[in-house]
Amino acid sequence: MRGRLRAVKARRALLRCGMTSRSDDRSIRTRPSAKKTPQRASPRVKTTPKKPRKARTELALAEAERRLTVELRAEIERLRAQDERKDNFLANVSHELRSPLVTMLGYNDLLLTEKLGPISDRQRQCLQISRSSGKRLKQFIEELMDFSRFELTRTQMRPSRFSLRELIAHAAEGLTPRLLERRISIRQRIGRNVSEAVGDRGRILQVLANLLSNAERACRDGGRITLSAEVRAGALAISVQDDGSGIAPEHVERIFDRLYQVGDAKGTSKQGLGLGLNIVKSIVEAHGGGVTVQSVVGKGSTFTFTLPL
Repeated sequence: MRGRLRAVKARRALLRCGMTSRSDDRSIRTRPSAKKTPQRASPRVKTTPKKPRKARTELALAEAERRLTVELRAEIERLRAQDERKDNFLANVSHELRSPLVTMLGYNDLLLTEKLGPISDRQRQCLQISRSSGKRLKQFIEELMDFSRFELTRTQMRPSRFSLRELIAHAAEGLTPRLLERRISIRQRIGRNVSEAVGDRGRILQVLANLLSNAERACRDGGRITLSAEVRAGALAISVQDDGSGIAPEHVERIFDRLYQVGDAKGTSKQGLGLGLNIVKSIVEAHGGGVTVQSVVGKGSTFTFTLPL
C-alpha cells in the first residue's frame, strides 16, 4: 500500500515537471503537428521604375508644343505664299487697268482742248465729267499699285544718304499741274542744320508724294501747303501742313488703318481706297520712325513723320 502511494506521488511530480515515462505516455495523447510544405519562390520580374506624374505631364506638354509649332510654321508659310500670290495678282491687274485708262484720259484731254475740232458746251460738260471719273479711277488703281509694290518689296529696301531738298522738289514737281490749276502754293521751311536724310530714297519719295497729294485734295482753291523739316529729339522730323477743312476727331485715331476712308470734316467727299496713309505708316515704321497727325476742324491738318539720323 505504501509502495503504491509512493509511485502515485512520483508520477505526479513527473507530470508537474513535464516528463512522463514511455509506459505512462499511452494515457497522454498529443495532436500530431502538420508538416510544413516548402513554398516555391516566385520568379523575379524586372520592372522599370515609373516616372513621376509631373515628369510625364511635362513630357506630354513638350511634345504637344513641338507638334503645334511645326503645324503653325507650315500654316504661316502657306499663308505667306498665298499672300504673295495675291500681291502679284493686284500688281498685274492694276498695271493692266492703268495702261488703257491713261490712253482714254489723254484723248479726253485732247477733245477738251479742241485740238481735234470744236465742241459744244454740252459736249464739254460731258467730257469734264468723264475726265473727273477717269482721274478718280486712276487714283484708285495707283493706290493699288503702290500697295502691291510695297508689299512685294517690303524686305528689299536699300537705305542710303540723299539730299532732302532735292527729294522735296521732286515730290512737289509731280503735283505742279494740279497746284497751278487750283492756285495752291507750297511754302518750304527747312532748317539750316537739315541737308541730308538716310533711308530708302524711293520709299521716302513715295511717303512725301502721298502726303502732298492728300494735302492738295484737302485744300480749298487758292489754299496753301507748308512743308517743313527740322531736327527734333535726335531724329529728322518732316511735316506736311494744309489749310483745308480738317479731320473730324472720331477719324483721327483710325486714319492710318488699312482701307479706312476719311472725308472732310462734314463727312463728305471720300476719295481713294484708304490705302495711302496705311502705306505711309508702314514705310516710315520700316525705317524705324513714326508718323502722327494733328488736325483742327476748319483750320487744317498737319502730318509729321520722323526718320532716324
